[in-house]
Order: sequence, then C-alpha cells, then structure tokens
Amino acid sequence: HPQDITNVVPTENIPGQGLIRGTVHDPKARILGADCGSAGLFDSLSDLMHFSPWLLGDVKYPDFLPDEWLDQLFVDQTPGHMNNRSFGWILRSYAGHPYILHTGYTGTLMVIDRVAHTALIFLSNRVHPDPGNKMFLPSRSELIRTFITEANQ
Repeated sequence: HPQDITNVVPTENIPGQGLIRGTVHDPKARILGADCGSAGLFDSLSDLMHFSPWLLGDVKYPDFLPDEWLDQLFVDQTPGHMNNRSFGWILRSYAGHPYILHTGYTGTLMVIDRVAHTALIFLSNRVHPDPGNKMFLPSRSELIRTFITEANQ
C-alpha cells in the first residue's frame, strides 16, 4: 500500500462514508473486518501477468499444482457437468474447445484460452463513481466475445 492514501485509486463512493481508498469495498468483507472469500482476489497487473503463463501451461510449478490438476480447470466440475463451472472459474467453449474466465464485482476480468494460447486481463472499477453502472456488464460481455473470436481466427 502506498504511504500516501491519496495516491490510491478510489474504490467506491459510499454515501455517509465518502471515498473508499486502499481498503476492500465489498460490504461483507468490510463487516467481517478481515479477508473474506466472497470479496474476491486482489492483485496487480504485474502479478497477473506472471500467473497467466502458468494457466496457459507455459510455466510449470509441479510442487504447487501438478499439470493434471491444472488441466482440470478446463473441465466442468459441477454435478452432472451441467453448470459450466470449474474450480473457481466460469467454463465456456468456443469452436468446441473450453476456455475459462473469472469476473469480479467491480468489473475485473481474466480469460484464459489454452487452445488459442492467449490470456486477457482487464482491470477496472465499474462501481466508481456510480455502483449502478448499467452499461458496463453488457460491454464486458462484448469484450469477452470479441477477444475469444479474434484469438481463435
């Protein structure tokens, strides 16, 4: 965390509290006062750029997670294989091959397509200044469609 909180991008403008900076804005996490699984993961672009090659299979960490387990991220893990969910990831397919994505409440996004051998990292904040931003989610869906289509041409 930067020493000067004014150098931190605001997360949300909460009525009665003002701008939230440098703390998790997720209401559940704020109430719990600690790390909260429902509050998602928070990381820098640099770290995500190191994480995505591992998900693409370019970097191996067998002591951390064997390749067989990594491969299972691209398989529906729900009962009956009907809900298009992996371990913490949304599972979708394009032209018969799976890709995974993870979205966040604030609009963040990560897409991993191992067949096209590419990843998309999109860091955003749809809740600032207005958490009622209705245009963002359809635009994010269009971004995913465009990325997957162009990556597989």
